[in-house]
Amino acid sequence: MRTLNMRSPTFFILVALLVWSSGNETCGGRIVKHWRGSKAIPPSLSNKKGDNDADSQYPTRLMEESFTAQGKASTTTFNVIDYGAKGDGTTDDTKAFEAAWASACKVEASTMVVPSGSVYLVKPISFSGPNCGSNIIFQVDGKIIAPTSPGAWGSGLLQWLEFTKLTGITVKGKGVIDGQGSVWWSDSSTENPTEESESVSPLKDSTYESSPLW
Repeated sequence: MRTLNMRSPTFFILVALLVWSSGNETCGGRIVKHWRGSKAIPPSLSNKKGDNDADSQYPTRLMEESFTAQGKASTTTFNVIDYGAKGDGTTDDTKAFEAAWASACKVEASTMVVPSGSVYLVKPISFSGPNCGSNIIFQVDGKIIAPTSPGAWGSGLLQWLEFTKLTGITVKGKGVIDGQGSVWWSDSSTENPTEESESVSPLKDSTYESSPLW
């Protein structure tokens, strides 16, 4: 068997080839290992990514919660104070009552509220349909008074608070509806119409005082 001379050029070429081949395998192994490792995200980066995802989703959740809260906050109660009523007993609150009714009229089973603790001067007004929602509640907890000036009534008006062309209207509350009829009685030669009005049954919990006309 022929012995390879370690000093011959062939020997040096063979050693060089072996070294070169070994270096490529090591490098390739490192590359493959690095490529495979890049698929896995380190825990620290994974946590960061999760935090970022949570942060990025926060505005969306906030918007959803906001819309939900708005939906829950939306109400079917319409307070005359919110529509400009003063409730001082002297300022004409008719426009505020009309505006509150216009909003309540659009919603089925809504409630128009006349809150307690105030006196509301209201001229002749008609709470009418026929395009209103059904089962509206007119909640009187404050005091509504009629005007005492003849000019406030105009000509041919026989009604003060009129409810017409409605389905299922309910008037209730612990307030007072005062027509201030005593002013008219003192100026009239006719007898006090109290006896004639006795046939009218007051609604539950509401008080009616001095009605000029029923």
